[in-house]
Amino acid sequence: PVLPPPCPCCADRKAAGFRFRLKVPAPPEACEVCLLPPVDGAALVDEILSSGPVRLRWNLSTREVEALAEALMERSKAKFDAVAATRTSGVALSWANCLEPLANEDAEWSLLESIATFPGQVSADKALRDICTEVDTKLSAFAVEQSSRKDIYEVLLAYAETDEAKALEGEQKRCLERKLRSLKRMGLHLDEATAAAVKANNTRMSELGIEYQKNLGEEDTSFVFSAAQLEGCTESYLQERRQDDGSFKVTLKYPCYIPLMERCKVPETRQQMEKAFNSRCLERNTAILEELVMLRHKNAQLMGYDTHAAFITEIRMSGGADKVKSFLAELGAKLKPLLESDLLALRELKAADGFPADAPINAWDRSFYCKRLEETKYQVDHEELKKYFPIEVVTDGLLGIYQ
Repeated sequence: PVLPPPCPCCADRKAAGFRFRLKVPAPPEACEVCLLPPVDGAALVDEILSSGPVRLRWNLSTREVEALAEALMERSKAKFDAVAATRTSGVALSWANCLEPLANEDAEWSLLESIATFPGQVSADKALRDICTEVDTKLSAFAVEQSSRKDIYEVLLAYAETDEAKALEGEQKRCLERKLRSLKRMGLHLDEATAAAVKANNTRMSELGIEYQKNLGEEDTSFVFSAAQLEGCTESYLQERRQDDGSFKVTLKYPCYIPLMERCKVPETRQQMEKAFNSRCLERNTAILEELVMLRHKNAQLMGYDTHAAFITEIRMSGGADKVKSFLAELGAKLKPLLESDLLALRELKAADGFPADAPINAWDRSFYCKRLEETKYQVDHEELKKYFPIEVVTDGLLGIYQ
C-alpha cells in the first residue's frame, strides 16, 4: 500500500517542542490531529487552579497534557524571571518580591506537574502514557534549568543580607534558609564551569530516572501455567487469569506476582517467577543504574564530597553517612537473634512439607512460608479480611483521602 506523506505539522510540532499547529494555515496534507483547534494551555491552568479543591484529572487528552505542560513552564519561567529582575529594578528586596513568589511557584508547580504526568502511570492508552513520559522528561529538564539559575541565587543572597531577612522568624526564616541551601546544593556557589557540569549531570540523571521507571511500567512479560503449576493459589486468583484453553496467564505485575509467591505450593513455579521478577528490564535498566551511580559519584566529588552517600545524607535526619553505617551495624547486631529465630520457624514449616530440616529458605520461599507462618501462628486470614474491603470501597476511600 502507498503510505500518505508525513504530516508537516507533526514535524513542526515535534521540532518546536509543544506547538500544536504551524502559525500559517495548515497545509492540505496535515493530519487530523493537527487540524483540531489548538488547546489553550494557559486557560486550562487557570481552570484547574480555580476549581476547588484541585483534583487529579483522569480524562486529559494527549493534546491537553502537552498544552498544560507548555503553559506550566511559561508560567513558572515568568515567576522566576520576575524575581531575578528585582536585583536590577531598583526596588527594595523583600519577602514579597523574592521568597513569596518562589514559594507560591513551588506549590503550583508540584500540583500541576502531578496532574500533567499522572496519566502516564495509570492510563490504559499507550499513546497517552508515551506523551506523559515525554512531558515528564521535558518538565524535569526545565525544573533542573530553573533550579540552577545563578541570578536567582544572587538575588536571594542579596536579600539574606537585608534587615528584613535577618528579622525573619518561623516558617519564613526556614524557607529562606532551605531555598539557599537547595540552590547551593545545585553547585551555584562554585565556579561557572563546575556549576555547569553539575547542572548537566543533574539533567541527565533526571532523564535516566524517568526512563528507568518507564521501562518498568511498560514491562509486559507473562507466563502461562497449568492448574497443577499453580497449586495452592486461591480460586478467585485463578478465575481472573484463566484462558480459553484452561491454562492461566500470569504477569510480573504486583497483583499477579505477590499472591502467587504467597500461595503457590510449587517451588519451581515460585523460583521461575522470582527470577523473572528480579530480572525485569535487566539489560536496559542495568545500564541506566550504572550510569546513574557514576553520575551521582561525579556530582558528589564536584561538590566537594567523597561519596554520594556523604552528599545526600548531609541534609537527612541522620546527618552523615558514617552515622548511617554505624546505625545499620548496630541494628543488624540487635536483629540477628530475631532473624535466626524467624528462620528456624520458617525451616520448621518447610520441613513439614517434606523438605530436609536443614533446607535453606530460598528467595522464592520467603513470601510463601511467611504467609504460612502468619496464618498458622497468628491466625491472620487475608482472604477473610478482603470480604470487608471490597475494591470499589477501598479505591474510593484511598483516592478520596489523596485528593
